[in-house]
Amino acid sequence: MSSFGQYRTDISNAVAKLNQDKFNDQVKGIDYEQIEGNPFLEKEFKPAVIIKNDGIEIRDFLLRYNVYKNSMEFKQKEIVLYIADPSSISKIILAHRTFVYASYTDSRKIRLSYFQLLVDGKYQLLKKYNTVYNPGEPKSNKSPMFEELQSGFYLRYKNGMAHEIHSKKELIKILQPISSEITSYIQKTKINFRNETELANTITYINKSSN
Repeated sequence: MSSFGQYRTDISNAVAKLNQDKFNDQVKGIDYEQIEGNPFLEKEFKPAVIIKNDGIEIRDFLLRYNVYKNSMEFKQKEIVLYIADPSSISKIILAHRTFVYASYTDSRKIRLSYFQLLVDGKYQLLKKYNTVYNPGEPKSNKSPMFEELQSGFYLRYKNGMAHEIHSKKELIKILQPISSEITSYIQKTKINFRNETELANTITYINKSSN
């Protein structure tokens, strides 16, 4: 069996779990077609390349990223399924974006999520998309909706834990130990920690300077 066929077989085991998720959604009253907003990064399924941890590449695959459910979805015989074991995947190249699945801290808890890989290298700059479901308020005629929140930017050393960065002080702390040259560069450079381009330029410089 080809690697593509084997992967199809492996992830077909997610059907029962998916059906349970659908049941839970119905209990919560979540019906995507009747809710304002968009739970997906892009609603359409796009060409993707899946690179597994063992180096096997799976091509000719159509995926979409469900930000609300934090899952990569695909279709099999018109049934929407999702990748059941993302920890077995090194990278997913989805259209013009590359995603990794990594651990991160949130309110002192360790969680797992898909991140868009913005800068690769010893230090990786990651972008976490965030979408929440707002059930609305029937009494005030506020309809249920999916709400896109501000994305977060995270730094990951090699394949370790991802840490969200909000300031120069946090960045320098996460980078330790680093050279005085890099510390000086960060302190002197104007960095907007909500600006993707400025952060990408900073992490690219750090990677080049720390080799």
